Amino acid sequence: MAKSKYKIKTVVLRPILDLSEAEQIVENGKTSLFRSMLQKPKKMEVHVHSIKLSYEAFLI
Repeated sequence: MAKSKYKIKTVVLRPILDLSEAEQIVENGKTSLFRSMLQKPKKMEVHVHSIKLSYEAFLI
C-alpha cells in the first residue's frame, strides 16, 4: 500500500466562555449602551433577547 502524504489532524471545539460567564458580562454591561441618551435606564428595564456562544477551534 502507498503511504498517504496527508497527516490526520483532529479539530477540537471548545467554548471561549460558558453561558453563565456570558450572562454575567451582559447583565453587568447592558445599560452602558444607553449612556449617550438623556436618561440611563435601569437594569430591570433592559431585556436581553438571546445570548449566542461561539466556539474556538484548535488543531491537535
